[in-house]
Amino acid sequence: MIHTTPESQIPYSIRVSSRCKYGRITFKNGLFEVVIPPHLKEDYGHKFMAEKQAWAQTQLNLLQQKTASFEPRTAIPTTTEGWLEAKCQLKKIVKRYIAKHHNTLGAPKQLKIKNMTSRWGSLSSKQNMNINLMLYFAPEFVIEYVVVHELCHLTHMNHSNRFWQLVAQNDPHYAKAERWLKTFGNTLLSMHHKASLKN
Repeated sequence: MIHTTPESQIPYSIRVSSRCKYGRITFKNGLFEVVIPPHLKEDYGHKFMAEKQAWAQTQLNLLQQKTASFEPRTAIPTTTEGWLEAKCQLKKIVKRYIAKHHNTLGAPKQLKIKNMTSRWGSLSSKQNMNINLMLYFAPEFVIEYVVVHELCHLTHMNHSNRFWQLVAQNDPHYAKAERWLKTFGNTLLSMHHKASLKN
């Protein structure tokens, strides 16, 4: 359920978690979530969020500044057909980069383009690769980096020094892509959320 703060009308949700010892607020993909332990009542969550309105507004302002400076590689779709086409086109791009690095890194057994809320890609123990649909709107050097990153997990199923050395050997611009994702990643994911609400 979505609530709003009394003064700023900032939307947020409340979630009870047995792992939470004290109340906390998370801000992810443009959304606020108040997490409270089971022994606290929901009223505590509302009061906690009300006390943090100024902080929450600052986070929204920072996100808006990033959004203003961010331009997707192609327009964000507004129809189901548009999203299906984006999915199809991204799969072609990813396959192209897999083929480019196949000789040195290998290839996954299966590739899926998925809606992912926090990860740009993943590789399962069965060597199945998942790629976030929203990467389609990122620059191609970012797409290639994520593909290389996941392909390197075919050799190292961890993030050890050897893993990062392999990434660097196959993508000299990986640090630039990492910086791009750190700067614009949450903005891009929030655009997906907003677009999904409109459909």
